[in-house]
Amino acid sequence: MSCSIVFELSLLAVNELVAGTVAGQPIQMDEIKGIQFSGKALLLEGQAEDEALSVYRKRFPFAQAFSSPVWAVEIDYVKLTDNSHGFGHKLSWSA
Repeated sequence: MSCSIVFELSLLAVNELVAGTVAGQPIQMDEIKGIQFSGKALLLEGQAEDEALSVYRKRFPFAQAFSSPVWAVEIDYVKLTDNSHGFGHKLSWSA
């Protein structure tokens, strides 16, 4: 196991909660669009890991040459911001 994996696992043993944002960097305010999410990090193993790697490697064939752990996020909250529907327009979903 690499040092980075040991470090990641030690952090997740203390707190498995994660959060993230997917958004561009538009110049115009009315073009702002993106999501924020939170959930629980999961280290995939066995069949789940194999299935995830298969999907990923179909999309990114060069990844065949690399080996690393596969993580997933079990999402429990998502907020969509979409200013094309008016400034500050937001929709939220919770598990």
